[in-house]
Amino acid sequence: MKNFFLHSLSVSALALLLASCSGTNKILPAAQLEGSWDIVQVGDEVLSPGQENSPFITFDLAQGRIWGNSGCNRMMGTFQTDSLQPGSLTFGAVASTRMACPDMAVENDILKALEAVRSFEGVAADDTDSLLTIALCDQKGKELLLLQQRPEVAAATDSTALEGAWAIRTVKGAALGETEKTPMLQFTLAEHRVHGNAGCNVINGTFELDPKNPSALTFGPMITTMMACPNMEAETAVLQALAQVQSFRVEGGTLYLCDASGAELLSLEKDPSLAE
Repeated sequence: MKNFFLHSLSVSALALLLASCSGTNKILPAAQLEGSWDIVQVGDEVLSPGQENSPFITFDLAQGRIWGNSGCNRMMGTFQTDSLQPGSLTFGAVASTRMACPDMAVENDILKALEAVRSFEGVAADDTDSLLTIALCDQKGKELLLLQQRPEVAAATDSTALEGAWAIRTVKGAALGETEKTPMLQFTLAEHRVHGNAGCNVINGTFELDPKNPSALTFGPMITTMMACPNMEAETAVLQALAQVQSFRVEGGTLYLCDASGAELLSLEKDPSLAE
């Protein structure tokens, strides 16, 4: 079992907080969920933010979507609140990538807990009125997960972050394997054009953004050269994935392109050396 230790709150303090969704906890409006939260406790296990693959969850209220990391794999899905029932919260099926890590116990516990969540409440970490901590609870009021709001960061759906060259690392969570050339995309925002390589052939096309939906991104038909290479399966997978893209987000130098349900199709890393 991985050992995580929370620095900002003691284990004993968390144990008191993670008791039940009642008492001194406060019902919050759904708008309070917006943004990114570190998962700092699951069940009785205290976790520590700021480490590699530290679990976190981001709520996008406009899209009704979540994404984050469950301790090993990236996760994405949907959620619902009910304006007639303040504090109500449920998650749809949560999809994730399929990497294997030495210890999957924390991840499994988090995913299982998300399935059982039915409500959320604000928790003050001390005697002040701070509500930077929320508890996610099951239908009986048992607290399953404790979340702490992350420090303010640049918006994950700021379209200006797309500008430049990106190396394609995975398609639907799987590495592309060896290709003739480095699969990449280069976005030129001023012209709404994209140029790159799918692993063998050069690709060119256009993309569209939606000013009313900051996370929206779609590609027009891609024009490609017609060379043949040993591993054309990877190229086909890239082109098929691009045709399904409906949204994007940028997190820590990684660009995620997602389908209409929010499921990850492609992950890319910023690589200025690939710029043409």
